[in-house]
Amino acid sequence: MDTSIDKIGPSLLEACKEVDEKATGNISVQQLRVILLHSNLIMLTPLQINFLCGFSNPGGVDGLTVEYVHFCSHVKTLIEQHFTVDVLRRKA
Repeated sequence: MDTSIDKIGPSLLEACKEVDEKATGNISVQQLRVILLHSNLIMLTPLQINFLCGFSNPGGVDGLTVEYVHFCSHVKTLIEQHFTVDVLRRKA
């Protein structure tokens, strides 16, 4: 069964490619945050999105860029490990 969580990686990858005008494979953490906030496939709070941006392992010279191809390939796993109802229930 194809659910929205299964589509999140490819959807985010397309959105990141649109933002990456120079095709460097990197976008800023702020750009990633805006993409995640506007995604209709996930329902995360702004705080959870900030955590997810932190899990993206920002790097670069300024420490504020994200290799989006790697992040998008792992975003489903990150969400399932940290933000599903079952995980949040266990943390409470």
